[in-house]
Amino acid sequence: MQRLFVPPPLLPHMTLTAEQSHQMLRVMRMKPNDPLMVLDGLGNGAVARIFAVSDGLVEIKTEAPQKILAEPSIKVTLFQGLPKADKLEWIVQKSVELGVFSVQPVVMAHSIAKGVPAKLPRLQTIAREAAEQAERGIIPQVFAPMDFAQACEKLKDFDRVLVCQPGSEAGLAKPDAGGQTVALIIGPEGGISPAELTLLEQAGGVAVGLGPRVLRTETAGLAALAALFFAAGEWA
Repeated sequence: MQRLFVPPPLLPHMTLTAEQSHQMLRVMRMKPNDPLMVLDGLGNGAVARIFAVSDGLVEIKTEAPQKILAEPSIKVTLFQGLPKADKLEWIVQKSVELGVFSVQPVVMAHSIAKGVPAKLPRLQTIAREAAEQAERGIIPQVFAPMDFAQACEKLKDFDRVLVCQPGSEAGLAKPDAGGQTVALIIGPEGGISPAELTLLEQAGGVAVGLGPRVLRTETAGLAALAALFFAAGEWA
């Protein structure tokens, strides 16, 4: 069944935007009475059906409400050292598919790129499309890049801060049960500098390893997310 995020609340009758209507009619080739799942981005969904098309806009009726159960029990924010080229698009797409709660790009000492403000709308679109494809209940937010000092300050809001660092013998321990928030720190190409690592430790960060192999920046965060969710029982 096709899935579509719409602004909350979910109403009995709703009219889709021009972009969504185009997606339904031209891309997905849907017709009147075809079912779809609409989601409000807050974890709620409902089966709906197309009942009319007026001036190119699709009108839907919602039927049975459903609670979306695809969200992980832990909320992981990926603090991604800003990579070069278009790697961030890949990282956003795949981390959303895996279950990340949000993505925070960080300008770090070894970052070659220094900002992606012009790409933020595209990155958020990628997050939305990945959330629909993965049957998520929310659309993870992609934040504007922040500098390293700002990121360290933001880490105070998390229950656990994990810093992925090659060579660390500590593993990704099973998180405690119950609504835990986790900050996952990944360096850019060239890794996290010694000075940054010291500041992260002072901010409560714990260095963790991902095995004996050195992973690229676009791989490390995805591997860490998969390991975290497995340890939390999300893949049981």
